[in-house]
Amino acid sequence: MFESIFELIVILILAIVTFRTINRLFKITYFGFKALFVMFVICCLIAGLIVDYAFSFIAAHYIWTFVIVIVVFILFGLAKSKSRTISETQESEKI
Repeated sequence: MFESIFELIVILILAIVTFRTINRLFKITYFGFKALFVMFVICCLIAGLIVDYAFSFIAAHYIWTFVIVIVVFILFGLAKSKSRTISETQESEKI
């Protein structure tokens, strides 16, 4: 199931994030360790599916993945520079 230690680490991190998000979103209260354990196992399975599909997609379409990552970084850079320009304009208007 796990092809590498890196994949297992990513799955565990994503499972913990999913578990915390679901618990905070729905404010779940557990009345026993079994329910807590089952919920965490379900989060691990969901994270495993996500990571497996993501890694297989990246392996099959690495050029498209590279292009998408570059475009996202460019868009984040443009958005960050634009927000910095807007905040500098607002600060200069206050003075």
